[in-house]
Amino acid sequence: MQSQQFIKDSLEQALKANEDTLNNPEYLQALAQAVETFTNCFQNSGHVYSCGNGGSMCDAIHFAE
Repeated sequence: MQSQQFIKDSLEQALKANEDTLNNPEYLQALAQAVETFTNCFQNSGHVYSCGNGGSMCDAIHFAE
């Protein structure tokens, strides 16, 4: 039963994070600007590099994927 509660709590946290994002116009604008920047970069044969050390390396790998 504890594992079900853990799963429920995790999903509720993810839901709250998504709701917080949707309700933050400044964040949405920044995200849209980043998407536009990356899109323009790739359309012009540019490159995007990501790097990190330790946990940040994992974030960089996920970002690159």
